Amino acid sequence: MGEPPRPPDPSAGWVERPAVRPEFFVLRPDGTIAYGRRAPGESLDSAVRAAIPEVQIIGTSTLGVARLWYHDFFTPDLPRNQLADLIVAELGYRHATGWYGPVAVSMDENPATGEVPPLPRELMAAIHDFLRQRGLRPPPSRQA
Repeated sequence: MGEPPRPPDPSAGWVERPAVRPEFFVLRPDGTIAYGRRAPGESLDSAVRAAIPEVQIIGTSTLGVARLWYHDFFTPDLPRNQLADLIVAELGYRHATGWYGPVAVSMDENPATGEVPPLPRELMAAIHDFLRQRGLRPPPSRQA
């Protein structure tokens, strides 16, 4: 497996830290990471769907306290997502055929309260460290 695509703007520098701790991030096939939060009163499901509108049928899998969101049926028109291959494997989940299309990662929503904890700073730092250790430049971020 090769490395993920380089960010589209090589002058963007290291990852910009979002001003408010995000509730989820999206690993895009172009090598970028988008961070997102729910609007007041919005469900996590709705916010993630809005962040990945190109995904029509969303599948989810739990990784302990984290949750993956992805296109439930990989089709040939979806681009390979090598960034997700690396990051999701590091989180402990390997997909047999690799990831295609955007893949979102959030903490799990409490079904009783609807609360979603923000992504731990340690998780975001670990992802960026993981990429740096492999000689890859962490991709620039943007709001989802």
